[in-house]
Amino acid sequence: LRKVVCFLSKQTELYLRGEADPGVSVIVIRGLDVTLPPVLGDIDPVLNSPEMAFMRRVLGKFSEGCNHKVPLYGCSAFEYIQYLHLFLEKMPEGKKFQYVCGRTDIQAAHMCGFKQ
Repeated sequence: LRKVVCFLSKQTELYLRGEADPGVSVIVIRGLDVTLPPVLGDIDPVLNSPEMAFMRRVLGKFSEGCNHKVPLYGCSAFEYIQYLHLFLEKMPEGKKFQYVCGRTDIQAAHMCGFKQ
């Protein structure tokens, strides 16, 4: 895995310098169970963003008075995963939620009890 990450990083650097063509790499890893936080760099812009303030305000109000963790279903969270991760890990309001990856809209609907 380390070699693959190094290779892809090198390819990205070469591409950014105009020394490599764009491309897509498919990496298949079997049997690896690792938990890593998203690599974000400087997280202050996310923590102090209007979007984070909105999540804290709305989800904090929604979970007021809850004695158990509230399931937070997600589907294709690529656009907001950094915000979601930091909300759940760093914000007091996020401690009242448990993220559940729905993987697809249909699977998320099934997990909520809907039948197809």
